[in-house]
Amino acid sequence: MGNIANKFAQDLLTVENTQLYAVASRSQEKADAFAAKYRASKAYNNYEALAKDSNIDVVYIATPHLLHKENTLLC
Repeated sequence: MGNIANKFAQDLLTVENTQLYAVASRSQEKADAFAAKYRASKAYNNYEALAKDSNIDVVYIATPHLLHKENTLLC
């Protein structure tokens, strides 16, 4: 995961009444590591599974710029 995603997740830890609930990556290993680092409850190895999770209120898209439109429409 990139620097901006790490910064976002780190800063989110300091905001009251928020939780990093789920993360997604193309790799389960990377998703698991990021989730563990920032105390997320769920880690998905694909973006479709994250988009289908009804417990998610807000999505921060940290994929490469080329994929932003596609991932935004997915969510």
